[in-house]
Amino acid sequence: MNSRRIERHIQFALLSAYANSGLALVKLALGIWGASPTLCLYALCSVGMAAAKWIAARSYRHIGDGGGDGESLFSNGEAGSQREEDLRVHTAVGAIIVATSVPFLLHSLYVYTRGGSADYPANVAIAIAAVTFTEIGMAIYGAIVAKRAGVRLVTLLKLTNLAFALFLLVLTQTAILSFADPRYLSTYNGLSGLLFGAGALSIGGYIVVRAGADRKRVGET
Repeated sequence: MNSRRIERHIQFALLSAYANSGLALVKLALGIWGASPTLCLYALCSVGMAAAKWIAARSYRHIGDGGGDGESLFSNGEAGSQREEDLRVHTAVGAIIVATSVPFLLHSLYVYTRGGSADYPANVAIAIAAVTFTEIGMAIYGAIVAKRAGVRLVTLLKLTNLAFALFLLVLTQTAILSFADPRYLSTYNGLSGLLFGAGALSIGGYIVVRAGADRKRVGET
């Protein structure tokens, strides 16, 4: 893929990161309006998604792809190789996904075992569904774009989009089930949160472990 098309993909990642930040504020406002700590937690997920995308995209902007040296986001201004930067970025993004997944899983476990799943008013539930469908659409498009690019840092965006899309699916389900029988909300929402949260945690852990293994191989050569 030529550099111009890759640059467009990176630009989309940066724009979607800013969009995720804006949507995080919307979720926070809806959480306060609907008195929902759960929705405030999802606002944190959107912040994590935005941070992960921004780190990967900005890193590519600093050093490009293909081996040139440049200023690293993680080296205090010192020059670093493309490979070193790549490993640092993978570790940072994976850590963000893991750090976001842990409180999400703990919350889902609490909902599943103790109950207390969010029950939103109809207008709040519709607004939540609209926001989450927008984010899911951006995540799907971003994953498709990254798959076509075939660049390591861009491909990392695909895994990032996938991990955070799992969170969004749970939130969408929560909003939709607000119209259903409240007796089953905690069971369904808690269980799906545990399953999808574990999936996101696995993706983040895989990214971190893979980066560590690659760093070890580089050190041995």
